[in-house]
Amino acid sequence: MATHFVYPYIIPKNKKFGWELIYSIRSIHKNFVGDFDITVVGDIPEWINHDVINCVELKNNHKYPRVQSRTNEKLLSVANNFKDVVFMHDDYYLIQKCSIDDFKTIKYLEHIRFNGLETKLNRYRTQIRHTYFLLKELKARYDVNFCTHTPFYFETDKLFELHRIFNLTSAGEYTIILENAYYNYFNVPYIHIGDFRAGFWNVSNDKSQIYKAKILNHDERGFLAHQWIYTYLQTLFPDKCSAEIL
Repeated sequence: MATHFVYPYIIPKNKKFGWELIYSIRSIHKNFVGDFDITVVGDIPEWINHDVINCVELKNNHKYPRVQSRTNEKLLSVANNFKDVVFMHDDYYLIQKCSIDDFKTIKYLEHIRFNGLETKLNRYRTQIRHTYFLLKELKARYDVNFCTHTPFYFETDKLFELHRIFNLTSAGEYTIILENAYYNYFNVPYIHIGDFRAGFWNVSNDKSQIYKAKILNHDERGFLAHQWIYTYLQTLFPDKCSAEIL
C-alpha cells in the first residue's frame, strides 16, 4: 500500500526560497523506503511534473491569516481521496532512510502548558491558546504542544471527526491549528524527545547534531541563520528527480 505524502503549499513571496519544496521532494524520492505518491495542494509551481505529482490547485483567500493559509482546508480536501496521509511541508527533508513506521511514531520535541496568562501573543501563539481553551471546554486533556512543525501521520477518519467538532476550515483569527487539535483531542500518550529528528530553530552551529537525525526540519528563517545547512542539502540532493520537469 502506498504512503500518501501531502504538501500544502504557497509559492513564496521571496523567490530565493522557492527551492525548499524541490529539495524536500527530492529527499522523499531518495530516502523513503516503500511505495509512495505525492500531492501538492495550493499553489502549483511551474517546475512540477504533473505526470508524477498529484496537483490540486487551491488559491488562498485573503480572509484567512497567511500563517494558516487554509492549511486545514487543503489537507481535508486531499483526505477525501486517501485513507491516511503523511502531512509534509517544504521545510522537511528526509536526510536518512525512512519508512512509514517512522512517520507514525514521530511526536514533538518539546511541549509547554499554557495557563491563560500570556500577553502580547503573536498570531501563532494566539491560535494555540485558543486550542487550549476549546479543549478545556470539552474537558479533554489540554496540554498544548508548541513545536508542532513536524511531519505528521493523520488518520483520515480522525481528521473528519475533528472537522465535525472544531470546524477546521473556518476563517479568522481563531482558526484551529490542526496538529494541535489532533494531538490533544486524541490524547497521544507520550512525546518523542529522542534523536530521531533534528530541529534547528534555536540550535547553535554544532554541525554534529545533524547526523543524529533522520528528518531535518528547517525553514527559511533558519537557513538565514545557518546557511551551511542549505549547502548540506545541495550536497545530499544534487540531482533532479522525476517530480521535476527535466
